Amino acid sequence: EPDKLYQSLKRVNVIDKTKAGGWPYHEAAEFTVRQDESSILVVVNTKSCAKHLYDLLSQNGDFDTVYLSTNMCAAHRKSVINSLKERLVDPGRARRLVCVSTQLIEAGVDIDFNCVIRSVCGLDSIAQAAGRCNRNGKMENSGPVYIINLSDENLNHLPEIKTGQIITKDILYEYKTDPKSFDDALIGIKAIQRYFAYLYDKYASENKDVFEYLCPQYDTTLYELLSSNANITRNSLRRGHITKDTNLTLRQSFKLASGVFKSIDTQSRGILTPYREGAQIIAELASCTDPGKISKLLKKAQPYTINIYPYQFNRLYDEHKIFEAQEGLDIYYLADPYYDDTIGLCDGENKTLNV
Repeated sequence: EPDKLYQSLKRVNVIDKTKAGGWPYHEAAEFTVRQDESSILVVVNTKSCAKHLYDLLSQNGDFDTVYLSTNMCAAHRKSVINSLKERLVDPGRARRLVCVSTQLIEAGVDIDFNCVIRSVCGLDSIAQAAGRCNRNGKMENSGPVYIINLSDENLNHLPEIKTGQIITKDILYEYKTDPKSFDDALIGIKAIQRYFAYLYDKYASENKDVFEYLCPQYDTTLYELLSSNANITRNSLRRGHITKDTNLTLRQSFKLASGVFKSIDTQSRGILTPYREGAQIIAELASCTDPGKISKLLKKAQPYTINIYPYQFNRLYDEHKIFEAQEGLDIYYLADPYYDDTIGLCDGENKTLNV
């Protein structure tokens, strides 16, 4: 009974605040400040947007402002999230709290704010963000979740989010026209069904390869490898590995499929950061010659690593902000001035070099 389940778990009221021309950063910051709730989560689509809003909101002395993005290593983010959880449940907390985050907070983070402001994106992500508002149902009324559109947002490097955003804007327009057809629920069952129907239709018409999971090196698809596997079966027959009489109970090429599949298709690469214990790990890697110890150090370094795109890596390297730990090791680290204990990767203007 999904309809009944949705109603029984309803914790929020989603409100469309998108407008023609979008919200400039200063207006979005002012809108955040105007909210009466004691804790507010602002979720945006890019790290650049998060940094701009954080800079504006942190200038307001009426509340504490916290920043979260993948410019911070995993150990750093974990520390901030744990601190946030403690402050949110502290009955003696006097100051209001605002967290500005990218979408990393939408999955796997059990945290409860009284208000959420979400930059427009896919409706599924908006529903995820809404799950961080009144999560434990402690508010007397439904928690407010506002959808805004930032005028200065650039999604050129995030085509999937841009596609979801376009479709959500269509849903928002249809909802304004006829909210009854959505049962007056912007992230309700009908709205989500319509969103995915539009999304899959768009992909099917514009980019069929998205659902085919092509494996051109084997002239097949991932779906084919895990189903009838006709191409590989024919090749095995032609090469004499099997005969026409062979009873193939399992035709699937599971190992081959696992080798070509990528759960996250990205070209980003990791660099070590000098956050807390990361600084000592970098120092040890720079002087270590024992392959076994290097392997252990790299495993230990994982929580102190951030992932950046190739164009970012090249720029930071050219600007002498990242260095190779050892010549030929192909392991790079971020110089100390360019990692900040509040925002992670930074331009270094506000830090001095630790020698």
